[in-house]
Amino acid sequence: MRNNTFIVDGMGGEDCEMLVEKTLKSLAGVRSAEADYLQGIVDVTYDEQAVTPAEMQEALDEAGYDMEI
Repeated sequence: MRNNTFIVDGMGGEDCEMLVEKTLKSLAGVRSAEADYLQGIVDVTYDEQAVTPAEMQEALDEAGYDMEI
């Protein structure tokens, strides 16, 4: 398992935090995701053999958020 913190643009409140977390947790290999809209970050624990940061970025892009990797 790997843990990374990524910058996410576009979160405006707690609803956005929940959507970012839900989107990432829906990906196979993501164990946990905790977003903080005030800091504009998401902390993700994931299996790097099952999912890549680029795949997480793509999923968040489809949800309307921009994750920097």
